[in-house]
Amino acid sequence: MKKSVRGLALALTVVMLLAAMTVPAWAAGGQEDADSLDELEFSFEETVLVDNDDIYMALQEFDPDGRYGPSFSVELENRTDRPLQFSMTWCAIDEVVCPGYWSEKVAAGKKAYSEISWYAEDLAANGINYIETVEAGLWVYDADDLSADDIYDGKVSWSVPNSGTEIPSAELIESENGYDPIVLLRGLDMAFLDFDADSDLGPTITFLFANRSDMDLTVSAEDVSVNGVMCDPLWAETIPAGKVAYGRCYWWEDDLADARIDAMETVEMPIEVYDEATYDTLAEFTIELDLAAPGELIGREGDAEIPVEAEEHDGYVGDQMRTAFFDFTVNGALFYDEYFGYVPSEGNTLVAVDVTVYNYTDTSVPMFDTDFQVGWGPGEDEFAVPVTTARDGYPNTGVDPVGEMLPETYSVGIHQSREGILLYEVPQDIPDFALGYQEAYDDDTTGDTYFVYFSPEQQ
Repeated sequence: MKKSVRGLALALTVVMLLAAMTVPAWAAGGQEDADSLDELEFSFEETVLVDNDDIYMALQEFDPDGRYGPSFSVELENRTDRPLQFSMTWCAIDEVVCPGYWSEKVAAGKKAYSEISWYAEDLAANGINYIETVEAGLWVYDADDLSADDIYDGKVSWSVPNSGTEIPSAELIESENGYDPIVLLRGLDMAFLDFDADSDLGPTITFLFANRSDMDLTVSAEDVSVNGVMCDPLWAETIPAGKVAYGRCYWWEDDLADARIDAMETVEMPIEVYDEATYDTLAEFTIELDLAAPGELIGREGDAEIPVEAEEHDGYVGDQMRTAFFDFTVNGALFYDEYFGYVPSEGNTLVAVDVTVYNYTDTSVPMFDTDFQVGWGPGEDEFAVPVTTARDGYPNTGVDPVGEMLPETYSVGIHQSREGILLYEVPQDIPDFALGYQEAYDDDTTGDTYFVYFSPEQQ
């Protein structure tokens, strides 16, 4: 998707900082020095996850060095008159999907004690140094009658505080060859991470996913060809809403041998993305990878958009705000009675906002002065566009840039920055403002909104 060329009038609203993905989609990372983990001091306390008329579930203790890896002891109680099966449908540690090993059957009216655990190697494979926050889908159902209504089907979460060294607990693992973004749908990012011809499971392609939608998404591939010969992998990956996941797509050696494939060189994968809850198909596309040059995308066909629930983000002077197209930072703001000869109309004053735009993408980003608007209240008329704006539908007549003012239109090159002044004419006696930006796409849809709050100083 491309950034829209049209400006949007943004009225200032009261915004809340919503929870964002803890792990950025394509952040380079690696394991922290293992020695630093010795400094961690865990202080886990008993945590009740569910307590209702039907079931009771509590985590009693945390053992970071369990028999197989980190583990939690679990107390369960079945308060119904039928046997119940307790299980997890998904699990994410610090926003990265990493299923634990646990399922327990409890007879009617009985209690049980069990253990949720993770293999240490599974955590390491997903870039997780230690467990800090956990979210999971808890599913409790009639063990003897799968057609009966579920007893519990919802999300549970807990945390493991530590009072030692603060280090990131999850780092996305960077492959030797770096990332090759393959799919950048509005609601789902997908990148090639690695190809291991000698994996224990069989030749394996590892993908990295970031689900930015509000739905649980499942990605699968059928009618796959390897070196031009049909040979499907064993693979389907479910990525919960708002989570990051590693998808490891592998082929049995026997299946490759039956297809007369000695070494995987190219793979063509028709991929389907669907809503896990409804099974509705949301996207279909085909990618072709050159495995001899790991991650090189030979071709791609098809496109679609995963519905995304727009979010609002707020920040302050000095904060770097990451949008879908660029980063921007408000460096400061000043009041002016006049600016390089430009004098505001009676009853108004000028606010000069110093902004830096950084293009982190691999294509040049076209920018417009109306991308950023200043607001001072919730009313439809309580905002202003820069004085350089000359387009129809705005009150300004268009002032030629002077001093360090940014022009009406400009472009920011690949991995380049542009700093300048956005000058606004605003009512006098307003002390506080917010600089607003809303993501806009060339299909007339909009995305997230960003507000940076500031109080200008007098020049």
